[in-house]
Amino acid sequence: MPITNLDFSRIHSIIYSYLLAEPAKVDMLSSCQFYAIIGSEILKKHYQIEAKPIAGSFSLLLDEQKKDMLMIGLKTGSSSMNDFHFWIEAENILLDFTSPLYPIMAGYEKKDTRKYQKVFIKSKADVSEKLDKDGDFNIIENQSLTQTLLNNFNSRLAYVDIKNICLKWFKKPPQFIDSIRINDSKGNGFIITDKDIRITKNW
Repeated sequence: MPITNLDFSRIHSIIYSYLLAEPAKVDMLSSCQFYAIIGSEILKKHYQIEAKPIAGSFSLLLDEQKKDMLMIGLKTGSSSMNDFHFWIEAENILLDFTSPLYPIMAGYEKKDTRKYQKVFIKSKADVSEKLDKDGDFNIIENQSLTQTLLNNFNSRLAYVDIKNICLKWFKKPPQFIDSIRINDSKGNGFIITDKDIRITKNW
């Protein structure tokens, strides 16, 4: 695998911590583009891994016993501007830094989220049409949608600023992450403190 679970947790924590502190309050349930775009840039800059964000539809079996499925980008049969998921492809490995948020996306009660809070690092060969056991997943890439969403992201200076701040703030574990203060163009500021989320289990 290109990175360890500890690295995965650190990358997730950096992005999660910024989005949580951001005064504009980015919706955590529609923030997959931040995790994929910023995460891929962190992999390239800090790990020298060629990584690219990809948008499309995504489905994963969360709980075989409950028959609980996470399905995104399939409301109308295919992904669209209003219904999509973002993940990362790197060296034939698929990574999804939103995976600790899967239980929230699925609407689970807070007390049940820890059980399903796991690392998603999978071989591209693991993609399956038939989802039978926990962690089985399927993806359908949408290249035109990916390019449109990337163009939209990069055209928004506020989003590019978030990306650049996360890239600069990030340090590989076990290095310590200091809290930082961010000021906007009007002089208003807020503090970002690293929410060190350690995830050891894998999908």
